Amino acid sequence: METKDKIKLTIFRLLQEKGYNNTTYQEIANLSGFEKTLIQYHFPKKNMFMTFYIENLVSKIVDYLNKNIPELKSKELEFIISSKIYSKILLHEHLLTNITIPILQDRDLLTKIQNSHEKTVLSILDVKEDKKDEFLYLLRFAQGGYFDIMYRSIIENKKFDIDKNIKLMISIISNTINLDDEKIYNRSYNSLLYEDKINDSVNKIINMLGV
Repeated sequence: METKDKIKLTIFRLLQEKGYNNTTYQEIANLSGFEKTLIQYHFPKKNMFMTFYIENLVSKIVDYLNKNIPELKSKELEFIISSKIYSKILLHEHLLTNITIPILQDRDLLTKIQNSHEKTVLSILDVKEDKKDEFLYLLRFAQGGYFDIMYRSIIENKKFDIDKNIKLMISIISNTINLDDEKIYNRSYNSLLYEDKINDSVNKIINMLGV
C-alpha cells in the first residue's frame, strides 16, 4: 500500500473516532507512524481531510447503487436516490456531530465539498456539453441553498424534509436537463417506491464506514 493511502486510512479512522475538529496532524502522525511533515506534504490543508472523506463516501454510495439497485432506468431517479442516501447518512446520529456540522459551519470547506460533487453529478445526469456552464452555475446555487436549509434545520432542532428539498434542488437545474414539472413529479414519486432500499442502503453504508 502506498504511503498516501496509509495516511488516508489513518485520517479516515480518526475522523470517524474523533471527528473533524479533534483530528490533528500530530494525531495522524502518532497513529500512522509517519512524520508530521510528510503528512502535511500530502495534505497541506486540513480541510483536505474532509474533502477526501466526502469523496470516499460519495464513491461508496455510487458503487452501492450500481451493485444493489441496478434496475434504475432514469438518470434523474438515480440522482434523487443517491442524494437521499447521502443526506440520510449526513443526518445519521453517529455522523452529525463529528462530520456533518463541522462541514456545514465552514463555508470554505462546504464550497470545496460542493465542488467535488460536481463531477459525480455531471456523470450521473450526463449533462450535455453546451449546457454544462449553466448547469454548474445552477447546481452550485441549488446545493448552497440545500445545505443552508439542512444546517438551519439542525441548529433549530427541526426535521429536515429531504424529499421536499431535493425536489426543489431538481427544479432549479431542471431546464438544463430537459425536465418539466410533470417529469420532476414523476421522478420524485418513483423515488418513494425505493424507500425501503434507500434505508437499507444507508444502514449498510454506515456499517461499511465502520461508524
